[in-house]
Amino acid sequence: MAVRIGTSNGEPSNFNWDGLVILHAFDGYYSFLYPLITELNENTGQLIDLWGDATFSGADLIALRDTIHAAKNLVASQPADWDVYVGDHCHYNDEQQFTRDPMHTKVSNSEFTNLLENFSRLIERAMNENGSVLSQR
Repeated sequence: MAVRIGTSNGEPSNFNWDGLVILHAFDGYYSFLYPLITELNENTGQLIDLWGDATFSGADLIALRDTIHAAKNLVASQPADWDVYVGDHCHYNDEQQFTRDPMHTKVSNSEFTNLLENFSRLIERAMNENGSVLSQR
């Protein structure tokens, strides 16, 4: 599962794939961003998620830009590589007891920084074209 993020210069069906950003469900990057994504949702009503679509334009686009800026600051304070919690593996153990094992994945600061720079370029393009940033599942 993944969410694709690009721009549109008018109609949502006019999706521009150039510079596309893709966030995968369990790659750690989406999971690390999720607290900021939910805060953005509280402020805009738009949610970048794996099950629905979102459109950011006008004031919502500025809120998205600010969120990505905050993400850049958070990532800058992290080590070169770090583990991010991505969910639980739920199963029954040998004694038939339900067990949750936390799952983590390693993320790279340099890859994360590149992803966020690409995201910022999408936002700037949308702002320059009086368009929007779209996320599609």
